[in-house]
Amino acid sequence: MSDRLFGTDGVRGIANGDIHGHPGIKLDAQFAFHLGAAAGRYLQGISGPKTAILGRDTRRSGSMFGAALASGLASEGIQAVTLGVIPTPGVSYLLRKHGFGLGVVISASHNPAADNGIKFFGADGRKLSDSGEDQITALLAGSASHPIGADIGTVENGTHLVEEYTTWLASLIPAGLAGQKIVVDAANGAAYAIAVDVFQRLGADVITINCDPGNGMTINQAGGATHPAAIQAATKEHGADFGVAFDGDADRAIFSDSEGRLINGDRVLAIWAKGNSRPGDVIVGTVMSNQGFENFLASNGIRLERAAVGDKYVSAMIDQFRAGAGGEQSGHTIFPALGPTGDGIGTALQVLAALQSQSITLKDAYNDFANWPQFMVNVKVSAEKKAQWKELLAPDLDAAERQMISPDRILVRASGTSPTIRVMVEAQDETTARLVAESLVQAAVTKLDGKPCKWIDLRTELAD
Repeated sequence: MSDRLFGTDGVRGIANGDIHGHPGIKLDAQFAFHLGAAAGRYLQGISGPKTAILGRDTRRSGSMFGAALASGLASEGIQAVTLGVIPTPGVSYLLRKHGFGLGVVISASHNPAADNGIKFFGADGRKLSDSGEDQITALLAGSASHPIGADIGTVENGTHLVEEYTTWLASLIPAGLAGQKIVVDAANGAAYAIAVDVFQRLGADVITINCDPGNGMTINQAGGATHPAAIQAATKEHGADFGVAFDGDADRAIFSDSEGRLINGDRVLAIWAKGNSRPGDVIVGTVMSNQGFENFLASNGIRLERAAVGDKYVSAMIDQFRAGAGGEQSGHTIFPALGPTGDGIGTALQVLAALQSQSITLKDAYNDFANWPQFMVNVKVSAEKKAQWKELLAPDLDAAERQMISPDRILVRASGTSPTIRVMVEAQDETTARLVAESLVQAAVTKLDGKPCKWIDLRTELAD
């Protein structure tokens, strides 16, 4: 269990229950108030505007946490501006555009509706650094003095600013989308209204599924980017050329072509690179990116650089290599020309614009390359065995590597968020990939007392 309060994407837990990884610490309104106050003290201690902007997804607990966080910020002299429901990248965009000192997003992304989370963004629109998060954590202890009178902050309604984000998105395709039939699956989350509005403004014929947040308890339920079968079936059923599914906070998106085939993050980057990159350019993927995708880029003179799994590592490598784009198979794609974070709606518009420029459909683009056989199996283990996996599986990994021919690949890693060992095997020959994966999973079951979950074929499915 990590000692840090913040995980890889903020503080998450069950609303009014425990914070994940920290049993006994409640993610409730009282905690949110104190975290907001600590963020206010942090903001007072650094240079820049003493203002914060807050957005949330559609979860039932979101407004409760939003009110508490805004109050905590105001109690420390910060002007807090609340946006209501808006995609995470919308907060980043408005934060940068209006020069706020801090951004706050209340969301648990693709997690179930009962969960929620809190993450912070710096004035540059990027997720706050580990150092910044640790400083806020240290300030949770409180302060002996608090502002009074005119030094107390304010809480203001900023929902009118959401229109600025919507207008900016619609400006990304000047030619419009007349004649396009688009199916939108918003996972009943933050994009449920904005995505539909943007595509309709651009002239598209929009069909919606999972675009009704209801009572705030259906987000990510049987739809969205984490359940791609829904958008795949709907796109085929409605005879649409283009289907897009977002996750709960809409910072990522995956797609379906007219035949109901999955267009994951690798294929998104391939479509964009073919229409926008030149020989010698760099695209950033991850260690999970398929070799078929890398070979396709290479055939067009484009180099793939692989980051560790995690959008913050992708973002850092984009900066390092000045890449035009980067992302993960899961659909978290970053276009630095749009901003420093993933934007699901922005990604959809970038794909549509690239298809327009090439005069092709998503179905056409699917045939640009074939993925290599690539399988993943998650093996549940105890915390003790998770800590020992490298030592215990070393002989089996050596034996497995000897069965592979470069550039066939094996990737075994411990999950950063659960007691799980992830086994991924990719090979040009499908039989080899399956047999090697089976041998490693069996070794993990035997030596780590593990319990394997379902096999995931990463050519047609997304990793969970």
